Amino acid sequence: MFMFVYNVLMTIGVIVSLPVLIWLGWVRKHHIRERIGIYNGRINSFLNGKRPIWFHAASVGEVRVLAALIPAYLRESHNKKIIVSTVTKTGREEAKKILPKECLAIFMPIDLRIFVHRAFDVINPKALILTETEFWPNLICYANEKGIKTFCINGRLSDKSYPKYKLAKPLVRRVLSCIDYFFMQSKMDAERLVALGVDKSKVLVFGNIKYDLAQTDLRIKKGVKAAEKPIWAKDKRVLVAGSTHKGEEEVILDAYNRLRENYDDVLLILAPRHLSRAKEIKALIEKNKLRAVMRSEIKAGRGGDYFSSEDIIVLDTMGELRYVYNWGEAAFVGGSLDKTGGHNPLEPAAWGIPVVFGPNMRNCRDIADSLVDEGGAKVIHNADELYLFFNGLLSDDEIKQEMGYKAGLVSEEKRGVSVKVAERLYDLISHKKSRFQPAETAG
Repeated sequence: MFMFVYNVLMTIGVIVSLPVLIWLGWVRKHHIRERIGIYNGRINSFLNGKRPIWFHAASVGEVRVLAALIPAYLRESHNKKIIVSTVTKTGREEAKKILPKECLAIFMPIDLRIFVHRAFDVINPKALILTETEFWPNLICYANEKGIKTFCINGRLSDKSYPKYKLAKPLVRRVLSCIDYFFMQSKMDAERLVALGVDKSKVLVFGNIKYDLAQTDLRIKKGVKAAEKPIWAKDKRVLVAGSTHKGEEEVILDAYNRLRENYDDVLLILAPRHLSRAKEIKALIEKNKLRAVMRSEIKAGRGGDYFSSEDIIVLDTMGELRYVYNWGEAAFVGGSLDKTGGHNPLEPAAWGIPVVFGPNMRNCRDIADSLVDEGGAKVIHNADELYLFFNGLLSDDEIKQEMGYKAGLVSEEKRGVSVKVAERLYDLISHKKSRFQPAETAG
């Protein structure tokens, strides 16, 4: 009954969205044929008759999790054919850039049975592996019908999503019962999953693969000088505000204006979470009587003394933030002063710099709590507290170094989750006896 209602609603949604889907395919190159399960022989040519492992991610953040996991899995498995599907165009492009050559990036089919059926007929996977909360009913249930082992890796149920799942518990329980094993980030995530009706013997706690992302970034960029401080910032004390959302920039600019009264060599690099807001942010900076330049303008060749007079660099380029953090004396992580739930504070912490964020870090609660508890990060609530945080670090190099060391230590000590998950996945897919137990079970 619940699946019938879901499919009716999905069908109506697709019909209503048809003009948008056509526009996305024609104008924005979103490969709509792939979204209805038509792959033009591209997958057949790649697979060459072999059955792959199918990993699914929503967008860039989940793709980066796979960039840590898949190389570890390939070291375990003789299966060298991996299909990676994404929901977003940016996720697909990121997958093409950072995943190993054994991976083929595609769009996930729209979650209607006819499209899902068509995709499975083409891909014919040995196993389906979903990242975090990518619980698509038809995708999961059809895999179960076909006898294809299905796993959820790096699973989490946030404070925001958990109540919604509870409201739809009958449908959720039906869908989640089709998944063979869940590898959850924390004990709380595992307990919430069991409360939704999942058999606790299927729920394991391995930790958060995101602890391994910094190491992955270094591997991807080996031999490239992306993380080195550029010439135009060499004589500056750089502060980085990363993945910011609307409303947070005002707080950052307020604090930064006061810092400029104390330090004439301080430079702010401001990176909005959504690059489409870059021009809006530049206008906001100018409204605050500050000067700004886009990072894309620098890369286009505007250099020399021009930049020494700039107050703020707006990072409007894709994929650079995680390396730009290394240029900083300290970093603010956005999405934490509004209702977003925060972004990954390990990206700056892994470079050994102090981290600061707002009180709302529900999306990365375990990571944020570890950083604060160990003294590598601090929680702030407003511009006054942000100013005091940055000012304290800029005025005392010893405190800055100690806090940065503790942040880096948290990142270092909790690495290795991707290897453990990869080993367990391979054992379960290949029916081998498990070589170890997870950190915790659900029950």
